Amino acid sequence: MSVRNTLAVVLGSVALSALALTGCSAGAQEQPPAPAAAPAAPAPVNFAAPKKGEIDIRGGKHGNQERVVFDFSALPELSEVKLMKHEVDKQKPVWGGSGEPVDGMKGSQFLHVLLQTNGSPWVTAGPEAFDLPTAKSGVVNDNEGGTVELTVGLDAAVEYDVEVQGEKVVINMTRS
Repeated sequence: MSVRNTLAVVLGSVALSALALTGCSAGAQEQPPAPAAAPAAPAPVNFAAPKKGEIDIRGGKHGNQERVVFDFSALPELSEVKLMKHEVDKQKPVWGGSGEPVDGMKGSQFLHVLLQTNGSPWVTAGPEAFDLPTAKSGVVNDNEGGTVELTVGLDAAVEYDVEVQGEKVVINMTRS
């Protein structure tokens, strides 16, 4: 067999194999319908890391729970956060030291959280407003002498829990 004949046999075999693999037949072929696109997943919420020396206060909704987070991780001097006590009452927050009311706090009830800290510089933060059904605002309104007071403004009674997770205070709430 000559090289030319061998080449013709090889090319013919390749062509037949390609036709067999693609299922090609005479006539026009209809393309199968494209698979339905999967619904787009919701974009993750990315909170920017707090700037050095700042306290980050943020609120969000997770199912039927609302969550408010006070993030102290950008305070390099802070070495420890311990929960001392917490309570809900109608007493509006005041700025520590001066006793002046905190303007901009929304809510008819207020969740006050008292922490003990080591190495905390004197820093306040907020108030921050939240677009949530129950939690309306948050503030770090008193931070002196190794204690810190956080306040969350609420528009209804809640069942809640307060957790310290490293340098973050996480408050989960559901309406009562």
